[in-house]
Amino acid sequence: GNQTKTNRRCKWSPPPSDFIKINFYGAYSGNTREGGWGFCARTKEGSVWGAGMGRLTHLSDALQAEAFACLQAIQFARDAGMSRVIFETDATNLKDALCSNVYD
Repeated sequence: GNQTKTNRRCKWSPPPSDFIKINFYGAYSGNTREGGWGFCARTKEGSVWGAGMGRLTHLSDALQAEAFACLQAIQFARDAGMSRVIFETDATNLKDALCSNVYD
């Protein structure tokens, strides 16, 4: 069939020198209602400061997987005693839910 190929070029941008940046991701399969989560905390130089991942079951949708990944990243930062953290996601629906009243 017809397939459209999209080339997306993503480049990680470093945080300011006194911050740690934590990128987090959620994955979801509508067929199985399962997915996973992951995060990676890095310094300005790109060195990995910490990371985590896990499997998810009984999910409602992709937003739930992204929200769980966000929660795990926040808990990691809290447990590590981080106070200057930038959290980054590619899930615009989660960002909208957290930064506005769109999902209220």
